Amino acid sequence: MKPYRTSMKIDYDERRPLEVEAIFGNPLRKAHLLGVNLPQISCIYQQLKFLDEIRRVEV
Repeated sequence: MKPYRTSMKIDYDERRPLEVEAIFGNPLRKAHLLGVNLPQISCIYQQLKFLDEIRRVEV
């Protein structure tokens, strides 16, 4: 498979808002409602939210 940039990476590189909630937040909340603990996904979600917020402040 050839190297490629994901849509979120492209958005980040082009300083557009990241789709963190749609891609990670909503599924994570649904999992929690079902009693499923996803600590690694939760960590990624928090890191992406942080990066998105920092990027918005820099503009």
